[in-house]
Parts: sequence; C-alpha cells; structure tokens
Amino acid sequence: MNIKLYKWDRALEIAVQNRTHVDTVIAYRQRYLGNRAETNDRFLQFSKDIEVDWESIKAKIRADKDREEEAAK
Repeated sequence: MNIKLYKWDRALEIAVQNRTHVDTVIAYRQRYLGNRAETNDRFLQFSKDIEVDWESIKAKIRADKDREEEAAK
C-alpha cells in the first residue's frame, strides 16, 4: 500500500523490519525514478546489495495474495 501511495521511506522501513520484500520496494522505486538518479541514502545502501528480479518479485506478491485469500476463508 505504501508503494502505491509513494511513501517510499515507510515502505522500505516495513520491508526491512519484516525482512521481506526489500527487493520489491527497491524495484518499484527504481521503476518510479526511471532515468533519474537515486538520492535517498537508505535506498542507495540497500540497492547496492540487491539484484532486482521481476519474476521473483511477482512470485512473492502472488504467494502473499494466495496466503491472504486462504486466511480469509
């Protein structure tokens, strides 16, 4: 939700706390910035250690949605 609202710092904070989807936040931030250079130090710190793989990201998102649907039943 924070990604959709462009609350990048909060999205990264939650991902780091939960130790999951850090790559997702980094990937969507890079897509949002396009050709512009990253200026946020926290994003620079995490992005140098993370390889963006959209297939992996999409699979994680699908798995989370599936888990949420199962929990709602």
